[in-house]
Amino acid sequence: MSGPDWYLGRFRPGQGEQEGAHQADYWFQFGWLRAWVPGDVHSTLLKDGVIPDPYYATNFEKVRWVEEYEWWYRKTVRVPEGWKGKAVHLVFDGLDLVADVWANGQHLGHHEGMYSPARFDVTTLVRSAKQLAIAVRLAPPPADRRRIGGRKCNLAYGIDYAPLLLTSGIWKDVRLVATEGAYLDDVWARTALDKAAAGGDPNRAMVRVDFRAAADASGHRPGVLTARVRLRGATFSGPELTAETPLAAAPDGKSWTGTAELVVDKPQLWWPWDLGRPDLYQLTVELLDGGSHEILDNWKGRIGLREVRRIPNQGAPPDAEPWQFVVNGRPTFLRGANWTNVDLLPGRLSEERYERLLRLARDANMNAFRIHGWHLIETEAFYRRCDELGLLVWQEFGFANIVYPQDESFLAATAAELASAIRTRRNHPSLVMFCGGNEFEIAPNRALVDRMEQVVRKEVPDHLWSPESPITWDFAGRNGDFHSWGVWLGGWGGKEEPVESFSTDLHLFTSEFGMQAPPSTEELRRFLPPDQVWPPGQGWEAHFGDVGQLRDYAAAYAFNDPTAANRFQTLEEFVAASQAAQAYGLKYAIEHYRRRRGASGGCLFWQFNEPFPAIVWSIVSHDMAPKPAYQAVQQAFAPLQLNLAFSKRWWKPGETFRAEVWAVNDYHRPWPEVQASVRLLMHDEAPREWTWNIEVPSASARRMGEIEWVTTAGKGELPVLSQPREGEIFVRHLPANKGEFQVLLELRDKYGTVLATNRYVFAVDATPQ
Repeated sequence: MSGPDWYLGRFRPGQGEQEGAHQADYWFQFGWLRAWVPGDVHSTLLKDGVIPDPYYATNFEKVRWVEEYEWWYRKTVRVPEGWKGKAVHLVFDGLDLVADVWANGQHLGHHEGMYSPARFDVTTLVRSAKQLAIAVRLAPPPADRRRIGGRKCNLAYGIDYAPLLLTSGIWKDVRLVATEGAYLDDVWARTALDKAAAGGDPNRAMVRVDFRAAADASGHRPGVLTARVRLRGATFSGPELTAETPLAAAPDGKSWTGTAELVVDKPQLWWPWDLGRPDLYQLTVELLDGGSHEILDNWKGRIGLREVRRIPNQGAPPDAEPWQFVVNGRPTFLRGANWTNVDLLPGRLSEERYERLLRLARDANMNAFRIHGWHLIETEAFYRRCDELGLLVWQEFGFANIVYPQDESFLAATAAELASAIRTRRNHPSLVMFCGGNEFEIAPNRALVDRMEQVVRKEVPDHLWSPESPITWDFAGRNGDFHSWGVWLGGWGGKEEPVESFSTDLHLFTSEFGMQAPPSTEELRRFLPPDQVWPPGQGWEAHFGDVGQLRDYAAAYAFNDPTAANRFQTLEEFVAASQAAQAYGLKYAIEHYRRRRGASGGCLFWQFNEPFPAIVWSIVSHDMAPKPAYQAVQQAFAPLQLNLAFSKRWWKPGETFRAEVWAVNDYHRPWPEVQASVRLLMHDEAPREWTWNIEVPSASARRMGEIEWVTTAGKGELPVLSQPREGEIFVRHLPANKGEFQVLLELRDKYGTVLATNRYVFAVDATPQ
């Protein structure tokens, strides 16, 4: 039933039903718009020119009227002739948010929650009618996100990288489903590895498949139900395994449950891409009538065989949370980012955007994402692609930054929504951890946190669980997951710290840190009016640019003076400098965390992408164009890497430049007999060189040595770069009394093959004091 043949109309709250918009014979074409489903109201209105582009300038303020109306979707569908003797259900995979549904004028039910499907029995209607006139009313979105916490994406309510834009719509597919006797209501595959010791693959895996079937209204009552389970390789060739088991009926005869177990010898495991192949199995479950052996229903999906747990970090205090991830017995350092919605409007969550962005993440050497509590409980398209690409996912529920109701009605509604969301996603091997949400205090939300944990322990006892990120600021400051915002935000309200202060973060896991940068000048001009592009001002701030911090960090980077932003004469200069500052900052931070492998379980920077055209912390713009920081992150996240530990970017002539040289290896294989070389290049001077013949152990971070050099002033003016390239650092219009030197690192095996490279550009300030 999905497609472009729905109609969309609007009414004042309560007016639609009064005018009969739910009735089968309601004449609705006049004044109604053709609408795509899946989609959303704003996208339809924009397509038809009813509203201006909410992403341009401050047009998002001009479309606030949309949220004041109730919106109706209508469609008429013919019922296939062969369905007369069957049970028929109308299924909505996703309704945003408060919905009532009618068919042929009959009220089918009420539904609240973006993430749970709505299933309505229309069997009686199709027996007496050749077609169904479907009407869906979406009430105005609740203005207070507290009461609908966990059931609607928080991002619609606005945050410091996206405006308030309260969406409505049928945002996922709609289906008519016919069954005869019973149907599969749930299928859940769980994996246990027989031997998951570090460094070795298991000899076999146990796959337990739990399923639940429900009776339908067809009138056919099978005496005994049987489930046939098939398992075969989906991304590789191998024998098919089968099992058949009877289902046990509930006392009321309306549902059945069963379990099948399969033993997989020499299993092909699902791995994060940097540790192995993310192999997948095809699982098929057929529901059979025990008497006739007729197939009543079937379910197909891909699963992965893997185990994930956490162990204590090296050197952590006894009361610390374990923040070192172990996948299939192998300690795994998480290298990744915070993921946002691919678009603010649900109607734009396209397969193409998911494919482009997730491929960019994989190519940037990332192996993990955190989906923050302000964002979606992500879609099937997202998880399917993460499964295929070998990306780990930490999924938070939709709670963030406030105190929520703790009454039983709220807790029960929340628990039902989250349980449904978990059940429709739990077979994805990429999904390894659930978290209660972002930066809300546990103590005043204790009843909610306890209820969420109960749901997770029941629905996915094998998945990791964390109640909040971070687990209270005091605890995180000592023993847990941490959000590091001294750089950029200044530690929640203080003066922002220099980039190099990232090196003081010694927490067990850092799941937020970042720096803003604008997108390209071309993209800025696409969403800002011409008179607001330069100099940075209200237009930038309306699109969430922190103009003060952008100026400070760009000037500190380019001129060694955070107060010198007035020296930027053009948009191009300022954009390039602020982009380079972001690239430098993220690379500096990531390499610091990676040198702490073992003591640190990983780092996830803020943020990878953006849902709205903005001047924010993303390294990939809303147009899906990588910023220069993308290349810096790609280099910093290389699984095998040489890097430098140093104290600052700017030096004075005569100062002794010192840097430690480190080898970091996230692969679970050693690199014996390799040579590490370091070259230091300065204008008009002979290169300095250092070499080490070393072995890089498996899954390690090791200090190899140190380099020293007495800094000289350098000569001449540096080249003007419009954009940094391949980790190059931007300096524009550098005076003659400032220069640069570069440090190049290279790792080769005994055959001369280059295994890893890295590059740093430092600046020299010879200005008299």
